[in-house]
Amino acid sequence: MAKSNLPTFLSLLFLITISFRSSASQNDVVASSICPKTRNPHFCATVVKSAATADLKVLASYTLNLAHTNAGHSLRLARSLAATVASPLLKHRYSSCSVSYGRAFAQIGEAQKHLADGDYLDVTDLTAGVVAAVDKCLADFKKPPVDASGLTKKGNTLEDLCSIVLVLADLLPGVRNDGIGN
Repeated sequence: MAKSNLPTFLSLLFLITISFRSSASQNDVVASSICPKTRNPHFCATVVKSAATADLKVLASYTLNLAHTNAGHSLRLARSLAATVASPLLKHRYSSCSVSYGRAFAQIGEAQKHLADGDYLDVTDLTAGVVAAVDKCLADFKKPPVDASGLTKKGNTLEDLCSIVLVLADLLPGVRNDGIGN
């Protein structure tokens, strides 16, 4: 008679279920401790859930990758709009945003390198620079004519991502903002 593999299968299924629940609960803990400190907690929880990790450095890297992609798309959109829009005022705004997003894209790339090196203070400084660059673009569209292209929405998303990175960089061990090592 063939030996049943049912007990082995059930044991394996139990271990996978426990592992999944443990991972999910770790993500919930990370989200509940980090996200309330960000500018958009709901968005943060979505990012943490999609990252599927409780490792803060991996989560910061994941979020910086999302920010880098967003900044690249925003830069291409701003350049395209600056080249094609008829309104001189909008052309100037989109050109200015193109410069801002170019700066943001480069700073995120630098932040990724510093994160890999464990230099979290520079990650914080560079990410704050990204927020300042995006703010400059967004400020141009606070007065009419408004942006109908989605560039400002991309800017707000980029700032939400940077908000997550800023919280994470502050929590990572190493050099704290006061210059004292942990």
